[in-house]
Amino acid sequence: MRWLLQGVQRLCAATVGGPRKGTLIVQPLPGIGDMIWHLGHIHSIAAAEGAPVSVITKARSRARELFAADDAVAEVLWLERKPGRHDGVLGFFRLVHMLRRRRYARAWLLHGSARYAWTLLLAGIPLTIGYGRGLQRSLLSSPTSLPPGATHGHPMRLADDLLQAHGIPLSEPAPRVVVDRAALRRIDEEYRRCEEPWIAFGIGSSEHYKQWGAHRYSQLAERLLRESAGTLFLIGGPAEQAMAREMVQGLPALAGRILTVTQRPLNESIALLSRCRLCVSNDTGVFNAAAATGIRVLVLMVSGWEPPWKDNVVCLRPPAGGNDIAAIDPEAVAAEAARLLRSPVHRPAGME
Repeated sequence: MRWLLQGVQRLCAATVGGPRKGTLIVQPLPGIGDMIWHLGHIHSIAAAEGAPVSVITKARSRARELFAADDAVAEVLWLERKPGRHDGVLGFFRLVHMLRRRRYARAWLLHGSARYAWTLLLAGIPLTIGYGRGLQRSLLSSPTSLPPGATHGHPMRLADDLLQAHGIPLSEPAPRVVVDRAALRRIDEEYRRCEEPWIAFGIGSSEHYKQWGAHRYSQLAERLLRESAGTLFLIGGPAEQAMAREMVQGLPALAGRILTVTQRPLNESIALLSRCRLCVSNDTGVFNAAAATGIRVLVLMVSGWEPPWKDNVVCLRPPAGGNDIAAIDPEAVAAEAARLLRSPVHRPAGME
């Protein structure tokens, strides 16, 4: 079957007119955190190619804002599915047509999907590289994939293993975001009168079980701001606007020292995070973004996943291996946050 599919791939490639150039990275996981997990892989592939790459992903990743100042990425294309113009059979061929017109020379598929492997094959991309999960293995033109028993697991590990299999060294030990300097100037100007140190709370969560809760975060805010100077920023998306307003209104004695940041572009939120002394966060996109700037992060986590940021991230989990985030002791969070605020500032290498 493989020889037949390779013949189809060669035929599709032959029908794409004009020279082929450039590398496409397909990363269809939808979240901001999902895209941040792959920053190191994208940077490493671009470094190996000696040129910026194109990335196709879903709009929920907010990748255009994330890569606004990143020279490793030339363009971000949107994968519009569930719902969108790339759903169903007609949508599949719309996506094929869009990629054929761009005449890429290479594509990396950082996902186990056979659907996207079919897309790359029919788009006529000569060299296609991926994990090789199931049917996908026969659809890829590269003979080097992951071993059959190693195509499932955490997305970061799979991408690490794929780059290693192709002899591409990771250019950074943990994902590192490129902070948009123009966004940083806007943040510095707008908040120049805010008392330091700046503290951020990442109050959002993609799932209910990851949400520590407005009441606990309010208790933590009151304790931290009563014990020390500083300004607290409540960072999230539009979905957290009501929660942030409730917290501010519930702490009238701290008016002016707690600011809500739920409507900013992602690159400006990242710029703000990079100026903070500490971020306390649920296991969500804000946590990943803050960690990738190199600031200290205290993350409240119920999963057993170990974040790759070893130098600047501290995890607190429920006791005895439980999965109830409400069981994380507010006193323990407050004590650890206070300790991190007192500690000397240190940025991991490459994140200064």
